[in-house]
Amino acid sequence: MLSEVAQKLVQLAVSVLSEAVTTQHADEDVTVDDTSDDPTENSVSSDGTSCRHETSVQLFYTARNMFEMFASLVPVYHQHLLSTLPQLAGKDLSHRHIASR
Repeated sequence: MLSEVAQKLVQLAVSVLSEAVTTQHADEDVTVDDTSDDPTENSVSSDGTSCRHETSVQLFYTARNMFEMFASLVPVYHQHLLSTLPQLAGKDLSHRHIASR
């Protein structure tokens, strides 16, 4: 069973990737002008096809980075929780011992 945080992360990633696909599909309706002989001139039509493709790529990497960050932080968080577990167990044991008197 996934934790609530993991479920929210997956939902956010799906949203980001859906936006990337939507942005990428918007490029299919746009034509690229390859007739220019000047290599310094932008060969993309003036409506921002290159910009939309770049945005799609950035959204993909954003989603990937979210998972990498999650995978990096979860072990640190769990290490902290596990390191405090003996102290919590000791407190619980002492409270039960006092209550049983």
